[in-house]
Amino acid sequence: MVLQQEFDTPIWGWAKPNSKILISKSWDNSIYSAETNENGEWFVKIKTQITGGPYTITIYDSALKNIMIV
Repeated sequence: MVLQQEFDTPIWGWAKPNSKILISKSWDNSIYSAETNENGEWFVKIKTQITGGPYTITIYDSALKNIMIV
């Protein structure tokens, strides 16, 4: 995956309705949280840094790997 540098990148998905989702980024170890709505949908924007990689974004218990920021 390739993400734009210094940008608020939208990340979204689905999970159990009315549950909390935790998202972490390996490039700065910050943690974001989102709550699902009654349909199980969630949405958050994460801030990217300057160019680099490969990085990982962990969402709950799954990971997106080999992320490059350009």
